[in-house]
Amino acid sequence: MLQLFRSNQLYILPLLFILLAALRAIGFIHQPELPIEHAGVLSKIVYAWVGTEGILLQILALILVFAQAFLVNAICSEYQLTQENTYYPALFYILLSSFAPSVGGRKIAPYSIPSMRMS
Repeated sequence: MLQLFRSNQLYILPLLFILLAALRAIGFIHQPELPIEHAGVLSKIVYAWVGTEGILLQILALILVFAQAFLVNAICSEYQLTQENTYYPALFYILLSSFAPSVGGRKIAPYSIPSMRMS
């Protein structure tokens, strides 16, 4: 399975998104309460636009994590942190972010939105 992500081909990106959606599928079924009392300014704007419940928030979380995984992969490629360009950094970012309990039940955590300013 890992050999599949060793290449740097574009057909791997949809597979990464499918893997991310499969790992976060529980968030579509069970939606726990999202603690927003310590959310930042940008997070409060997003919560006001999308709300704190519903499928749109889940889809936005999927897109944000996928974009962040792509950014992690681009940073690793740009600074040559590995000997060859692979999708391993993106894969491991997706795995770690999907299994972290602080993600808030697979929803958008308040710290996820400002981290997109890395680009």
